[in-house]
Amino acid sequence: MALAGAVFLGWQRAKELDRPLEPGHPFLIILLLAFSLSLLCAGALIWSPWLAMAAAWMGFAGVLWWMGGWRLTSALLPTLVLLLTIIPPPLSLDERMTMQLRTIAVTWSSRMLDHLGVIHCLSGNLIELPQQKLMVEEACSGINSVLFTTAICIFYFFWKRRGLLCILASLPLVLGSVLLGNVFRITFGAWLRFNGGIDLLSGWPHEALGMALLVFYLGLIISLEHFLYWPPLAASNSALKVSRPLAANISRIPRRIAPYWGWVAAGLFLAAGLGALPRGWAFHQYTQGQQQVGGKSALLAGTKFVMPEQLDGWQRLSKDTPLMHKVETLGISSQSWSYRKKNLVATVALDYPFKGYHDVMVCYTAAGWTIKQRDDIAAPAAGEPTAVKLVMEKQPVSFGYLWYSTINEKGRWIDAPQTQRSMIDRWTMESDLSSYRVQVFVAGNVPLTDAERGAVNRLFEEARTSLIRQFMEQIQPK
Repeated sequence: MALAGAVFLGWQRAKELDRPLEPGHPFLIILLLAFSLSLLCAGALIWSPWLAMAAAWMGFAGVLWWMGGWRLTSALLPTLVLLLTIIPPPLSLDERMTMQLRTIAVTWSSRMLDHLGVIHCLSGNLIELPQQKLMVEEACSGINSVLFTTAICIFYFFWKRRGLLCILASLPLVLGSVLLGNVFRITFGAWLRFNGGIDLLSGWPHEALGMALLVFYLGLIISLEHFLYWPPLAASNSALKVSRPLAANISRIPRRIAPYWGWVAAGLFLAAGLGALPRGWAFHQYTQGQQQVGGKSALLAGTKFVMPEQLDGWQRLSKDTPLMHKVETLGISSQSWSYRKKNLVATVALDYPFKGYHDVMVCYTAAGWTIKQRDDIAAPAAGEPTAVKLVMEKQPVSFGYLWYSTINEKGRWIDAPQTQRSMIDRWTMESDLSSYRVQVFVAGNVPLTDAERGAVNRLFEEARTSLIRQFMEQIQPK
């Protein structure tokens, strides 16, 4: 829809320009196209869709400057701005913003539920009602409409020819409206579930409420445009003069760059695209059948993992304990074992496979834990495994201690997300290999002593050694 809106705005503005159009300065043309070609080559080299999208946007800006200089580029500026809304920010900043908005929406909803007398307990992305739980991640799916409403707002204000001040003032208000709408969605849904047993946060009622809120947001955008368009801004935003149609008054356009350079530029971009085809095919073959989070397991069919009855003085429990469900496992396959030593109960967990590296801290943060300390308990020296220890807290009074390690199918220990890997890893696609994670988790109402932490650390080392040995014995030969 943003692409269609960008084309419509470009067609509307371009037909109002007088002809002929004068090309822009050659230096800026060369700079824009060279930068676009560089981004395209880099995106193909490390297979980054984000760099490819940025290259397309930069190349389009360069073509506009080549065809009509500042007049054409400024007239089609709404098109360029609207196209930016479909390019996600780098380093997954959109996902981080969504998570922050969900946290704010959940916190505000919890306070509203307190005022409404709804008995509940907030635990990360989970609202616990008596005898039932509401997954706020699903209830907060409306947060995703932030991007949609932002694009609609920008399109509508440009279509109505409102100034930059109006657009900049409207975007925070639109964001606030979506946030408050989701606070209403969560609060009303939880109140209705608590008092009447009616589920409004799943199934078709959830979708219907989301569509109703979306229509409400669009109405607010229209109302906001009328409210912000006061006379001082109206005087500076008069419509562009409508002159001759696009096909009329065509005359010779002065040229600053010889026409054959256009064929040279087109040939370079074509060569970059053709050169990326083998790389794209290899990437497609490698990732075919893999899921977004889970990867294709490199283990043999029927792989089983077993843990001994005792590990460094810890006794394995035969029954599940209440602490086992607190371990955050997101892999396709997960196994857990509980061990007891005196008053301590620890959970050993193995979950796999993941596509590349998966940061487990995100899972625990989303579950309501606050990371207080992160330590590398085994420095990544030559040939030595890497492990991380987290010290966490959760309201009202909970203390958590987590040890974890991640290994890929080549037997290499990894400890950083893909964005921090080397260029060699991206080129060899080793950052996309399936990975396997071992965790040891302890939670309680009092902090662990130094002696207890040492005991849990030794349990982690023993459990990791046992599980990774079984992993290496059951991996498929390459």
